[in-house]
Amino acid sequence: ATGAVGSRVVSVSMTVASDAAARDALFVQLKGGRGAFASGDPVPGTYPITGADASYATCGTCVTLIGDIVAGQGPSQFYFATGGTVTITSAAGRLTGSATNVTLQELDLNTSQLVAGGCTSHVAAVSFDVALP
Repeated sequence: ATGAVGSRVVSVSMTVASDAAARDALFVQLKGGRGAFASGDPVPGTYPITGADASYATCGTCVTLIGDIVAGQGPSQFYFATGGTVTITSAAGRLTGSATNVTLQELDLNTSQLVAGGCTSHVAAVSFDVALP
């Protein structure tokens, strides 16, 4: 979507694991006007997941992992990135880039808070290249 400067949101999702019963999906969402993009819309660059971007409530560079998605029931696990790096090579026409060394922690969707002592996950590296609407 486009609009006022700092209002653009672009995202990509990809299945990272799947079996007959469930699948896991990784989402990279870039939100203009928040976190790393506080001063404008998402642009190419390398963005560490720290500070505002390591919080579900304030992230501009947001990486989430939704686990055990079952058709007709939805997911049973939700994780949010608390560390790592996202590199964007294009945010116009196509969203291209990569995420590396991403650490994720279980998130309670009811409170939008990380679960103390909850499950964790790690994504060593993933790349993406998708057409933007």
